[in-house]
Amino acid sequence: QNSPYEISQNFSTLLYEKYRNLPKLLTYKSDEEPVNLRDSFYGLFLMAQSGDNALDDLLLSLKAAAINNNWSDDKLLEFTLALIQYIPYDSAKLNSAGDLNNNPYYPYETLYLNRGVCSDKTFLAVALLRKLGYGAAILDFPDINHSAVGLACPLEYSVNSSGYCYVETTNYFPLGVIPQSINSGQAQRAASSSFSNLFNSSNLVLTA
Repeated sequence: QNSPYEISQNFSTLLYEKYRNLPKLLTYKSDEEPVNLRDSFYGLFLMAQSGDNALDDLLLSLKAAAINNNWSDDKLLEFTLALIQYIPYDSAKLNSAGDLNNNPYYPYETLYLNRGVCSDKTFLAVALLRKLGYGAAILDFPDINHSAVGLACPLEYSVNSSGYCYVETTNYFPLGVIPQSINSGQAQRAASSSFSNLFNSSNLVLTA
């Protein structure tokens, strides 16, 4: 709502290093293949390690701001997502093809580094939304190598009748608004302030 907010939080370098060195590949025995490989892979990044209370601590700060401002649960939801949307986009990581650093970040890494690409920020958002009690999923758009958050919502408002409304994480967009283009991995806002005609998933295209 055009007002600046700041949240301070301490992070452990030792815990960051632990996450940084964790496996970021899904391994399994040949005769025990997971039913859904993608869900199992993403699940690696949504499990917090022992001693990691970062998301709980962050939510305490977000909820305190909501109480101080007399916000509804919906406003707290928007506030939480805005924080993630305004985490700087990691363009350097996007361009580091072939480097191990282009593996997804765990939510702790994204917060510690204060940067991330679409997958990193989506994992963080999904983890926070679930802690807030919302149904949240990962929406994949493999044709353009992009991911976003799916927020459980009434079927008539959802993307392709999925039961989930679109939430962009790489740039600020209101809930349910789908970007018209993705440029260098980041969703681009329209030149005007109008968000009309942006609720259709067919608008999600890649800009060279």
